[in-house]
Amino acid sequence: MSRDEERKFLHELANPLSIVHGNLKLALRKLQVLQNENASLRPREFHERLQKAMEACERAVAMLVERRKTLQQDDGQVAS
Repeated sequence: MSRDEERKFLHELANPLSIVHGNLKLALRKLQVLQNENASLRPREFHERLQKAMEACERAVAMLVERRKTLQQDDGQVAS
């Protein structure tokens, strides 16, 4: 895969990850509001699954960011 193809791939991967991340954050916030409003509402398993999905998404985003940095650093070394 060429560098340009890899950059395009990373960009295309980042877009859906951003959407997933944003929606998970929103869902977790709304669940917290519902739990605060109704103390008897305790969907603990649902919250745990959302949290696990959020953590996985954040790890994927971090890996993507690190790969982008590596590409940028490699480009800088090649240009020197």
